[in-house]
Amino acid sequence: MDYATGRGAFDDIIDPDDENLWKVFWKQKLKEGAIIIEKMSAM
Repeated sequence: MDYATGRGAFDDIIDPDDENLWKVFWKQKLKEGAIIIEKMSAM
């Protein structure tokens, strides 16, 4: 990944229109948000 992004080839590896990538992205964001809420409610 670092090699590709460093040479401007990121778009050749990752298709931003690929719905599966967005599902993975949003699943991770939701998980991170749940962890933050859990930590805040424990205070």
